[in-house]
Amino acid sequence: MGTPNSVYKYVGSDGTPVSNYFYNSNGKVIFQLDLQKHDSWDFGHGHIMTTPGNLGSGHIPTNHIPPILVPYKYLSY
Repeated sequence: MGTPNSVYKYVGSDGTPVSNYFYNSNGKVIFQLDLQKHDSWDFGHGHIMTTPGNLGSGHIPTNHIPPILVPYKYLSY
């Protein structure tokens, strides 16, 4: 659980941004913006949690979102 309606910015030990996690009003993660290169995507990708709070639900193949389709509201952080 996270702080309701918040964004957690995860950075590596070298200070490089790794991921942003977005939480809903119940403090459950609903979206992950993965900032690392993934497969053929140079800018990483998104994960939508079909079950809020369950990170695994965002990592099934159908819930990987290519960078071009990541909603703008998740890119403005």
